Amino acid sequence: AIQRGDGGVDRLWWQTLYFCAKDAGRWRIAGFVGYMPYTMAAAQG
Repeated sequence: AIQRGDGGVDRLWWQTLYFCAKDAGRWRIAGFVGYMPYTMAAAQG
């Protein structure tokens, strides 16, 4: 959560989405899509 200038608080409901690839036996991040809405947050309340 982040503190707003007016004293309120905003929850940051997002997730990051990456592409991964195995390179020389290790998993590495191969690309970054961006920040996506975390839709499960609504189900959790």
